[in-house]
Amino acid sequence: MVGTGFDEIEALVPVDVMRRAGMEVFTVSMTEKRLVKGATGNLIVADMSVSDLSPDRIDWLIFPGADKSEDAVNLDEKLSELVKAHWEKGDNIAAICAAPSLAAYRN
Repeated sequence: MVGTGFDEIEALVPVDVMRRAGMEVFTVSMTEKRLVKGATGNLIVADMSVSDLSPDRIDWLIFPGADKSEDAVNLDEKLSELVKAHWEKGDNIAAICAAPSLAAYRN
C-alpha cells in the first residue's frame, strides 16, 4: 500500500524481491489516484487503487514508512476498516519503519 510521501526504497525493494521470487504482488494506491508521489519526489503508477483491491485476494498487507505527516501513514476510515478486518482474521500485515501504527488493531 502506497500513499503520498511513501519511502520509495521501503516500498519498491520488497516488491522487487517478492516478484523475483515468483510471488504475485500488486502495488496499491491508498487513494483512488494510481499515480503516487514518493518522499523524494519519485512518481510511481500503482497497479491498482484501493477501491480495486479485493479483500479475498490479500495474503499480505505491507505498508512502507513515510514521514508521520504524510498521507502514507494516515489511514482513512475505509482503509482502517480493511486493515482491521484483515487483522481480525489473523492474516499477515507488515509495517516497515515509520509505517502506519498497527497498535489500534491489536486485541
